[in-house]
Amino acid sequence: MIEVSYWTKIQTLGFVTIPHNVSRLLQRKEQLRILRENVMLIVRDYNNIIHTINDKEKSLFKEHLDYLDRTIEPGIRRHNWGSQADNFVYACRKECQDVFFYVKKFQNNVMKINNEFEKISTTLLTNVQKRLYILSEFIRQQEDTLKVREQDFINSFEKIARKVMKTYELFIHRSPKIQNEWLKFVHRLDESLERSLKRSVRNTLLDLGHYIVDDKQKEIVPIFKVYTILDPNHVNWKIIHDPTHEELKTRIQVFISQIIHVTRVVPRIEKVFREKRDEKIARMKKELDESERSGTNTAQAFHKAGMKPDVTYQNLSEEEKEI
Repeated sequence: MIEVSYWTKIQTLGFVTIPHNVSRLLQRKEQLRILRENVMLIVRDYNNIIHTINDKEKSLFKEHLDYLDRTIEPGIRRHNWGSQADNFVYACRKECQDVFFYVKKFQNNVMKINNEFEKISTTLLTNVQKRLYILSEFIRQQEDTLKVREQDFINSFEKIARKVMKTYELFIHRSPKIQNEWLKFVHRLDESLERSLKRSVRNTLLDLGHYIVDDKQKEIVPIFKVYTILDPNHVNWKIIHDPTHEELKTRIQVFISQIIHVTRVVPRIEKVFREKRDEKIARMKKELDESERSGTNTAQAFHKAGMKPDVTYQNLSEEEKEI
């Protein structure tokens, strides 16, 4: 267009003669500029998705992206500068916006899940203060704290499980290959959860050790009251400690075992996901059967049940073979 505008200036000098088709093109300058801007909107929307999503997420959203490519491809082959492409632009931009919304929803849910992982990893399972404790009082207080932390773990896991199932709604209607990618994603979540739990236990044990051994001076810091008396009934006036060293050691070891085993209250995400998925699929199939028995046509029955006719809602055993 810029070149043609200059050609019109030098045409008056007789140096060039602009072809008729080029003159017509110049007359459509504003229309073509608008068309170009509309096409660039599609390009920017598409590139925004590609720049937002990482490689692992691309594997999960492969069918979404393939459908988007199929939506754009006919316009590339069919439309030219002389055709109207408004419907094409609207369809492509809507599909781009839908896919971008799904990607951001997925990423936001993953961020909230990771926040719960971070919350778990920074949780101390004890509440030890720098003062002298009676052994029984110390154990009772720390066991009470441990129960509270267990409930905190359970609450965090329930939030994680809800977010996982909410996120899975983006992929429940997809092919077995995508189900396989989803299982890999859930497996990575389980690994992150395991690391968070281990970090919480490790930090708790380190914190407990800090109250016993001073970091700077490396000296023993007493936190337990031990009563020492002489037994007059013994011939040599035997010294008696209450609690004894062995009792103190045993009770602390038992409590440390409780700290280590507190992670058992949190199941694997994959196990809970499979159970909830099976329940959801069974519920959807039941609603489909009820709709068909009530005389609803096939398309409406699938829509009412939240299912798609061209999708096989099978168990995950087939996808497991590819993991």
